[in-house]
Amino acid sequence: MFCPYCGASIDAGSTFCPSCGRAISNSQQPQQPQPQQPDLPMKWYKFLIYFALFAGAVINLINGFTMMTGAAYGEMADLVYSYYDGLKALDMIIGIASIALAVLGIYTRFRLSGYYQNGPQMLLIVYIAGAVINIGYLVGMYAILPSDITAAISPVSYITSTITSCVMIGVNNVYFQKRSHLFTK
Repeated sequence: MFCPYCGASIDAGSTFCPSCGRAISNSQQPQQPQPQQPDLPMKWYKFLIYFALFAGAVINLINGFTMMTGAAYGEMADLVYSYYDGLKALDMIIGIASIALAVLGIYTRFRLSGYYQNGPQMLLIVYIAGAVINIGYLVGMYAILPSDITAAISPVSYITSTITSCVMIGVNNVYFQKRSHLFTK
């Protein structure tokens, strides 16, 4: 027997496809494979839904609460905020955006795991939002802090993270376009 969604070979009476993971009822199991739907590996998909999106959400939550509470500055948070007007507001905005990104990541995970049509697009939005938050924080710091402080701030991690997000957008776009026939709900 073959999966009606990805065409992979499955055991008779299986309730889930071992390749794409979709639920299969006995009435859905055709006797012939569907040649127009190639059997594509789903390891990256499984990595995204079982690890990457959860890990990203946890990191964004921690980052968001760290920014909102000023914990990034330790016991000197009040002193830092008293010297640099606007830094607390920037940290609050970035903190709220990071928490919202964590929620969006979890929502996206469930859209992908449920094979909803907009799941892959939601994943791209998560990466775009992450890049926008990185760029926004870097630009905000350079706008608020004096030049002697910003000279000591290395933008490399922000730029690297933004480039990584852009690469992930391209990679995931290609990956999920090839598997668009799976996301039909």
